[in-house]
Amino acid sequence: MGELAIQKRNFTEAIKYFRKSGMLFSNIRDTLFIAKSSLNMADIYESLQKPDSAIKYYNKSLLLFENLKDLDKQSLIYTNLGIVCDYIGDYSNAMRNYVKSFEIDKSLKNTDSYGVHLNNIGQVFTSLKLNKKAIDYLTQSVKASGLINDTLTMCYAYVGLNNAHLNAGNIKAAEDFINKAIDLQSKLKEKDYFLLSLSYTDLGRVFISKNQFLLAEKNLKTAFEIGKKYDHLYCKLYALGYTAQLHNQLNEFSKAESTSKLALSLLSDVKLTPVRITILNQLKETYARQQLFDKAYQIQEEIHDLNRLNTYEIHVKNISELSANLDLSQEKRINDLRVSKQREELMVRIEKQKIIIFFTILVLACLGVLAINSIKNHNNQKQINNALMLKNKEIEANRKEIDKQSRDLVQLNEYKDVIFTIISHDLRKPLGHLSSILELLENHIIDEQDLKTVIPHISKNVKNTSQILDSLLVWAKSQLKGFNLKFKQVNLFEFVNNRIETLVPFAKEKNINIYNTIDPSVNFYTDALLVTIIIRNLVLNSIKYSNDSQNIYIGAEIIDNYVFIQVKDEGIGMDQEQLNSLFGPQTKTTLGTKKEQGTGLGLFFCRDLVKKSGGKLSVKSKLNQGTTVTFSVPYYLEMPLAEEKDKDSSYIVS
Repeated sequence: MGELAIQKRNFTEAIKYFRKSGMLFSNIRDTLFIAKSSLNMADIYESLQKPDSAIKYYNKSLLLFENLKDLDKQSLIYTNLGIVCDYIGDYSNAMRNYVKSFEIDKSLKNTDSYGVHLNNIGQVFTSLKLNKKAIDYLTQSVKASGLINDTLTMCYAYVGLNNAHLNAGNIKAAEDFINKAIDLQSKLKEKDYFLLSLSYTDLGRVFISKNQFLLAEKNLKTAFEIGKKYDHLYCKLYALGYTAQLHNQLNEFSKAESTSKLALSLLSDVKLTPVRITILNQLKETYARQQLFDKAYQIQEEIHDLNRLNTYEIHVKNISELSANLDLSQEKRINDLRVSKQREELMVRIEKQKIIIFFTILVLACLGVLAINSIKNHNNQKQINNALMLKNKEIEANRKEIDKQSRDLVQLNEYKDVIFTIISHDLRKPLGHLSSILELLENHIIDEQDLKTVIPHISKNVKNTSQILDSLLVWAKSQLKGFNLKFKQVNLFEFVNNRIETLVPFAKEKNINIYNTIDPSVNFYTDALLVTIIIRNLVLNSIKYSNDSQNIYIGAEIIDNYVFIQVKDEGIGMDQEQLNSLFGPQTKTTLGTKKEQGTGLGLFFCRDLVKKSGGKLSVKSKLNQGTTVTFSVPYYLEMPLAEEKDKDSSYIVS
């Protein structure tokens, strides 16, 4: 549900679902999915431009994946942490996280990630205006990404190169790189609209530098509209910041001021320090060029406070130390990657050629053998084929007959085993109890008062045994000679109510309520005995596997000329393994919630009887959540036979 909400960009709903999933996984101590839930939360907060919350959840998921020793996920999280830190201007931690991600992938020999790491590190140098370093790393990123056809990373590197060259005043080079980035993105099947918006803003910056203001305005507007459409706050702010610069250069101070204030209102309390400083600088420029020096001074003080919290010199020092200790060996690693890819491609081609040669020789040899055999056998083949055709027809007829007899014998043997099982266990046991009590009474070992106390128990056993015997006889007859379906009109609501009354004593033993939710207007023709046996077995099963004070619901609906009757309980349910082994003569019984015994064959009988009456039976269940059994019978509004006789009719089903 959370992932679906993300696809719909409904981040509030997504946070709610992921928070719930995290709590549920915590209850069952599933560390892996707690970590995944936290990672999803972090990604959402990053999309919502809430860096503090994103960093909190990234660190939480990182700790869990460290416990799980999942290095791939650790590398991903370090990269994402670097990106968040980069956006908020914490360049030291951005570089620190990028380096950690790189070191993990280096230990895992994930050479395909080199381009991404080089790009991320280069972008940090770009943000700090260390242009020579930035251009070096981003150029290597383009090479590494090109070797593995990672077009998206190449686009990001081209955008970074554009920024580095713009910072250095190389307008022509900057324009070439940003045009390459936009051209490559147009060829991608899946667009990265975040990157596309940034690219159009940077192209607008290039045109501002070239004093081509109409083209600059057009591209900045396109960038803002993309950010607005896909709700990317950073993209909107980035475009608005340079739109304010454009208005300042055109002396459109009113537009420049309103644009900057719009950007600041969108920023609100979002902690995106670098972009906030960019916008404040444009607003300061607006006031200064209008000689509103008091306002310009106030803005300068705010910029000064932000820079004091985000000291440029400290970041440069920290990043210089990190990059000095970073064993990238850039050219060597790129060359190693190139050689490795070439070697892999060469080995693949050699293996393909070997396989082609082998199969070519094999096919030629086979064709030669087949040709020789074909010539030798051609003259005799027609006579042999005619004789074989006659013999095959005879053999096939005999085989079908033998298979049919074999299946019939196996089925009869299974039915025999079922009947003997029930007779030896479910019928003999209660009769043995009755015989023992009668013997005690005959020998005057128990008196009349004692007998009165056991009579209800004896009566219950006798009724239960009688009902089992009725079910068994109906089913056994259906297997051996078929049985008569005797149709009569019933009101389904009243019919089910009458059947429930006989089962209420069993339900009261567990304080279970049975609810009949069937529409009282449903009337149709059916075999009353058949439906009685099925409903009784299903309800008794629900009682057997329900706990005290739970509920059972009986409902029905009419779909496509069938009445679908449903028995639903809130009991202990079944797992998938139990569901898979429900039906068949070899089914084993399990004890009820109060150690009730059973044959384990109730559902087997029911499904067989439903099938013979022209319907289907299905079971849905979840462990500790209950079971729902649904069966269908034909919905006859009139007698199924042409001639009615005393509103009752029958026909034999085998």
